[in-house]
Amino acid sequence: MPHKRYTRPFRYVSLYGLGLPAYLLAPWARRPEAPRWISLLGTPRRQRAGPYQVALGHILHNTASPEWQPWVKSIPLLVAPGAWDQVPLASESWETEHVRKMLIDGVDYRALPLYAQLNEELARRGYTRHKDLRSPEEIDQYFNGIIELAESIRQNGLTPGREHGDKEIQVRVNRDGQIIKCGEGTHRLAIAQILGVAEEVTVEVDLVHWLWAKRVMAHYDRPFLHALSLWFEHGTPKLDDPQNPPRDDPNMERRHGSE
Repeated sequence: MPHKRYTRPFRYVSLYGLGLPAYLLAPWARRPEAPRWISLLGTPRRQRAGPYQVALGHILHNTASPEWQPWVKSIPLLVAPGAWDQVPLASESWETEHVRKMLIDGVDYRALPLYAQLNEELARRGYTRHKDLRSPEEIDQYFNGIIELAESIRQNGLTPGREHGDKEIQVRVNRDGQIIKCGEGTHRLAIAQILGVAEEVTVEVDLVHWLWAKRVMAHYDRPFLHALSLWFEHGTPKLDDPQNPPRDDPNMERRHGSE
């Protein structure tokens, strides 16, 4: 049976075909005066939006397995329709459990179920699907790296990734305006949440659902990137129906991650 990636070739042709106009229109799309259609079609995904500040409690985690379908990575624009955002969500990632046991309960990482699972998988497959670890030494380095990262965050707080050569925490925004963690930064978020060292974190936006992009633009009456920036500046609030948007209301209710 062929790999799922190649079972829908027309999807890939159409997605990649959108990439060229995005890169050609990008300079114009980022101007505040850009028309809305230009601000959507001219925003290549490679040029992620941000960085923005967002409340730690507003970031949710995708609990699906696999976390994201492979074709989602091939979407060339920052804004996309479709069902890519319809995933089960939780307030903590699955990795938070073993991080908490190490940092709060003082459990030696070699006594964790995950440690045994990774070593068993390494012996059986020759590598681990999680982090692609290839030796017992790399498994030990993985857990020791979490401990070292936690100590750094405990002493210095959760600093933006660009200040120490790392990528920023990556997020996606679904059709309901929920912020979903993706890509970089899972351990940083888990450690910050467990230690309580930060109320806000720095993120970059990797992908936004088309329906939410339209709502943000209607609410702030600005091109997409400008409207998205205002939404983050206002604390990622709930947005009312686009037909009746009370713009720039200082008492806008802030959305909590559980909603």
